[in-house]
Amino acid sequence: MLCLALLAGWFPSGCREAAPSRSKPRAWWDQNATTPTPQPASPTRAEESKNLLAGLFGPSPSSGGAKDGNYTILLSVCRGPGSHVKQAKYYKEATERHAGWKHLFIVHREHHSLLYWGKYKTMKDAQPNLKKAKVYRTPAKLPVYAKAILVPIPGKEDPGPAEWKLTNTPPEYVYSVLVAEFYDVVEAGYMGRRKFAVDYCRQLRQKNLPAYYKHDPGSSIVAVGLFDRSAVQFLRKGNRVERVLRDKRIQQLFKQFPNIAVNGRQKLLTAINPKTRKTQKIPAPTYLMKIPREPVGPTAVAGKARPAGQKAPPEAVTCELKVVQVSNGTVVTAVRGVGRTDRLPRLAQLLVSKIDKDSATKGKPLAVADFRDRGKKPRADGLCEELAYRTMAALLREGWFEVKQRVSLRKALPEKDLDNPDAVKIPKVRQKLSGLEYVVMGGVVVSELGGS
Repeated sequence: MLCLALLAGWFPSGCREAAPSRSKPRAWWDQNATTPTPQPASPTRAEESKNLLAGLFGPSPSSGGAKDGNYTILLSVCRGPGSHVKQAKYYKEATERHAGWKHLFIVHREHHSLLYWGKYKTMKDAQPNLKKAKVYRTPAKLPVYAKAILVPIPGKEDPGPAEWKLTNTPPEYVYSVLVAEFYDVVEAGYMGRRKFAVDYCRQLRQKNLPAYYKHDPGSSIVAVGLFDRSAVQFLRKGNRVERVLRDKRIQQLFKQFPNIAVNGRQKLLTAINPKTRKTQKIPAPTYLMKIPREPVGPTAVAGKARPAGQKAPPEAVTCELKVVQVSNGTVVTAVRGVGRTDRLPRLAQLLVSKIDKDSATKGKPLAVADFRDRGKKPRADGLCEELAYRTMAALLREGWFEVKQRVSLRKALPEKDLDNPDAVKIPKVRQKLSGLEYVVMGGVVVSELGGS
């Protein structure tokens, strides 16, 4: 089951727990190796003629062998310090051996390796192999490439000007306002989210708005404005931490961009009207996000000062989620994940992918509550809020529950009880959760990378 959980999180997760096992991959790939490897059916005479012509005049458009392709299929992202290169090479060799696929290739990055299949001139050309990848099973019956996606060939992503890249902004800036998200939707023929994000940045900048983009393996985002740490103040009132926006420009951006645009459209959430107690559709609001920062050079050692001008490294985030039954406070499932402050979408996706799902919970109404800062560090309050929204977005994409809303319990509960399942029995909380069957509660601890 551990292997299945790890494999399910290959993409788009970038968290520590999503890294491939450091043990030999054959432990899971060649499990039940005595099971005969499925062989392709013998070709008909017409297919033999077609294959012969392909050998004489080059590969067919859908074979993945295009010389000047625009697209490729991303099969998996292998992560793990010192092991991702070896893992990716083994996955490539094992796939070629068991599946007989050709035109597999690997792109190695500093912290991960990406396994691709083929080069295709058009999206239509790639569809047969994309479907093949999604249904493929290893000899151990594992769906290792079930989350394969179609992407532009590396180097043709149109990443945009470096000075517009959110992670290239000066390190003294900590916050920005997230206003748009872009995803490739192959089934709808909607591809090119990197270009769309850069184009949107260009449109906003033509209106003298400081817009920035960031490309992740599965999505692209656009944010507006840069704010240093002083723009946000965290005040502790009893057992509760309250966030105060001290920079008026943030509120102005909230008014100018009240709702997040997803692929150019409003993302609607189902919420419960507190007066009528009936469900209604509301747009997902924009929010202040912490700017993700990539580490520069080796991670700083605890206790040693960083050289002047060096960017602060990202921090580690440990999050525990509980799916709680509203009627009686029973914890249906609890999952735990470790990630980084600059990779919150991946952490949220990992956590959601690990939630146990059965027929009894499918389609049931669910809400995401405020996450508790277990480390009692005021700087983590904004991060808890963002991670809660990211978790809600991941649940919406997963489609298992009927995600109703993001419900705030901070006024009804002290900080220490935000992740306490028994809190659903309190009348004020039960009233806020009226009409829901489940609620997601979370506890977050922020620490230095490599620390506890």
